[in-house]
Amino acid sequence: MKTGMKVLGGTVVAMALLSGCGRSMKDVAGEYTSTLKFEDIMSEEDKSDIEALEQQGMGFLMDTNVTLVLTLDEDGNYKMAPDAEKLMADFKSGLEENGDSVVKAVLTAQNIDESQYESISKTAGYDSFQDFSDYLIGEMMGSLDSAMDGFRDSLKDSEVGGEYTLSGDKITLSNFNADGSDGKGKFDSDDSFSISETGPDSDLTLTFKK
Repeated sequence: MKTGMKVLGGTVVAMALLSGCGRSMKDVAGEYTSTLKFEDIMSEEDKSDIEALEQQGMGFLMDTNVTLVLTLDEDGNYKMAPDAEKLMADFKSGLEENGDSVVKAVLTAQNIDESQYESISKTAGYDSFQDFSDYLIGEMMGSLDSAMDGFRDSLKDSEVGGEYTLSGDKITLSNFNADGSDGKGKFDSDDSFSISETGPDSDLTLTFKK
């Protein structure tokens, strides 16, 4: 009897160990997001334009959040792409908040200083510079809306995808990095995981949460 109980006890222990040895694809399937700053995903070549952006009043773009959406399916496939709609919405929000600074920077680039604001506003048919500025900001917003389709198409070049494998709590995403190497991470107790993305211009750690 004792021997039988020992066998039963050993079986239960083995089952418990097996049940805690890792995750299945069914367990991890779903949508994950990782948020970082726009500046973090800029190439070194693009970063050389930061000063020009700041001169145009667009420095706020550097702090705009970029949300990456990673989807894992139950068949071992993944795809990852930026959330274009959210990025554009955040960019438009930043433009609304910093619109006056952007307009003033644009006018400064055309050698128009503050002493001329009221006169050019009246010449353009507006009672005040604020009204003129609001009009220009509205035009910028309209340009963003019309450019949205092209923006979506350009982001398609940023999409990556392939197969993923699991080993215990570890996950490997094939061809994840810019150089074609795999991305490797490990699930935490809250079902999030981090992957270090390496490339010629960056070395980022992306933390994905479900």
